[in-house]
Amino acid sequence: MLPLDNANGGIYDINALVPLPPVIQGFLVEDQFNFIPTFSSLDIGGGNQTIGIGDLNKAYSPLSPPKAPKNSPFDNFYTNPLSSEQHIQFTLNNGNWLMDELKNNVAFYSCASTACTGTLGLKILGANQICNPNSQTYTVDNLSPSATVNWSVTPSGSFTLIQNGNNATLTPVGGYNGNAILTASVGSNCENVLITKTIWVGVPSTINELSHVPVFGCTMGEINAQQSPDIEGVYQYEWIISGGKVVIPNVNSSTYNGISTVFVDPIDSSYGMTVKIRARNNCGVSAWYTKNIPTDCDGGGGVTPLRFSSNNKTLSDEHNLDTDFNNSKIAVYPNPANQQITVYTPSRKYDLIRIVDVNGRILIEKNITENTSQIDVSRLSNNIYFIQIEGEINTTQKLVIQN
Repeated sequence: MLPLDNANGGIYDINALVPLPPVIQGFLVEDQFNFIPTFSSLDIGGGNQTIGIGDLNKAYSPLSPPKAPKNSPFDNFYTNPLSSEQHIQFTLNNGNWLMDELKNNVAFYSCASTACTGTLGLKILGANQICNPNSQTYTVDNLSPSATVNWSVTPSGSFTLIQNGNNATLTPVGGYNGNAILTASVGSNCENVLITKTIWVGVPSTINELSHVPVFGCTMGEINAQQSPDIEGVYQYEWIISGGKVVIPNVNSSTYNGISTVFVDPIDSSYGMTVKIRARNNCGVSAWYTKNIPTDCDGGGGVTPLRFSSNNKTLSDEHNLDTDFNNSKIAVYPNPANQQITVYTPSRKYDLIRIVDVNGRILIEKNITENTSQIDVSRLSNNIYFIQIEGEINTTQKLVIQN
């Protein structure tokens, strides 16, 4: 006898166990019911596998039969969906199922297939992206070979769809570019089970926003591109900066291919900067997005002031260090962060980095040994913190942790 497979079945009489108040009795479907452990009655694993808690809680459905080594030897079976019933009796569903099976007709009257859809493990397998004019074939995983599948796709007029049982081949037409929803409708005698998959077709969508300070001063500033959704499969962002150069990551150039966040130094503040960016996936590149960003080297604009911080006390706004920050070019990225941050300090002497919470408690402390310091922030919870950088001058910057 395996560890958890030792329930010998029997009859549960709930009222014999504990008196139930009338208000509870009104919700009780059956106060007495027979039970046989599902994994025992289906002979899961043929008696050679240890049954665990996950097996006890599993919804067993003939539409999605359990896989080896915890499989069942039966070609088809019937399981009750959710409510307790007197199992050793005929119901309309299990009676119809038995009649069809006796006639050698495969039937799926087990409504556990529809009531417990999320636990069946049914999903559509296949590529997340399709490049025009290529085709991709999709299939439903972990599906009974006797089940029937009807496939559909939206938008329907943008694809040719060839069905072949549990497989569907999808081909975009007319140069379609964008999202598609592929649906597999699996037939049963209760109601059909719908499984969907979102697919991206073609090159990435055009980036439609850049976030940055309203006006760049004479110093390095951060520019963030709105990241493309994961479904688009973007692996690279391509930047062109007219009137500026990318300094972080350390390329020191007006062009950069890489991540969606850069730190840029204006070259000539008289004319501002023109920033162009596009996204690339395995199908190609999006159209360029262009934005003009004003610069002001004379102290105007919206550059965020950096304030002195000493002994966990920040000086008032009148003592901001705009000019000193412009010369120092300290940078913290990414911000917001969730795993690791990089703190860039210039050639000026800085000794120590501290991360403190809003109450001034020191959470992380690290000595500065080179211009670029990597700090693990994965253990910090979602909140606002402050980075204190100490040396010839003491500076503080806000850090947002967003998991």
